[in-house]
Amino acid sequence: MSFNGTAKIEGLDKAMKAMLAAFPQDPKAQRMLLNQAMAQAAKPTITAMAKSLANQTDGSGALAQSIKARAISAARARARGVPASVQIVPDRKDLTAIGMYASFYGAGGGSRAIIDGIRHGHLVEFGFATKNGGFVAARPFMGPALGMTGAYAALFAKLLKKKVEAAVKRKRARR
Repeated sequence: MSFNGTAKIEGLDKAMKAMLAAFPQDPKAQRMLLNQAMAQAAKPTITAMAKSLANQTDGSGALAQSIKARAISAARARARGVPASVQIVPDRKDLTAIGMYASFYGAGGGSRAIIDGIRHGHLVEFGFATKNGGFVAARPFMGPALGMTGAYAALFAKLLKKKVEAAVKRKRARR
């Protein structure tokens, strides 16, 4: 079974219609509401699971610390043909994670991490061959976390409805 990291969430028609009716000429406001709800829903579901699994794979804890949910740019969303999107990825420039990595692996590995950022998430997820011909087995943390899409979808629907209702209320109060 493979999962490409995207999910279509059904049953949001009412919230989406209310959002489009309240902000018909404001795609920026629509995108902001979607991104906020997606990122907020990801934190206790997919992101939390990925952090928990990553913590079990890396003794430094840096990889788990670096995992974040972040909105993609409007241009990238348009290129993908979606109104908004959130990525759940290790943040390579997370200073706390870099500090954890440097203190665990020593100054040598840490100084390179400060310059380049932490770039080992894919190696942990998929495994890698060593210089001496060995192989370090994969210890997946993102793939299994994507199994939380059911809980994520339910929370996203609830949060989007709540955010749209609050935004509509604020808009009416401004009039």
